[in-house]
Amino acid sequence: MLGLGLVVAWIVWLSIVIVSEPPAGAASAEDLRERVAVAFNAADAEALAGVLAAPLTGDGEFATEYVTRLREAGAQRVSITSAGPDRLEVRGEATGGSFGYSLVIVEVDARWFVSFLPPV
Repeated sequence: MLGLGLVVAWIVWLSIVIVSEPPAGAASAEDLRERVAVAFNAADAEALAGVLAAPLTGDGEFATEYVTRLREAGAQRVSITSAGPDRLEVRGEATGGSFGYSLVIVEVDARWFVSFLPPV
């Protein structure tokens, strides 16, 4: 009986954990911009992985590599601004000087994601 009780308790706990997980992506384009800025400036790979568009959705390895390279380049004061309805503009300072590039943003099922792939 104890074993059955433990299994039931584990299933209930696992269900609660799954249901309480926040959905991937951001609630709005503005929320996405803020979350990407925080992820880049704090070198937070987990935060970045949570807003990656397919095919990189949730890819912690890609996110870790990306923020590691930003940190190794001495990136600081990274700002993210909206550059229209489907792009974010990334600007910052690094050891070699200033840098800037655009990222594509996509909306899927009312959730917003950032894409590191060219808009094809």
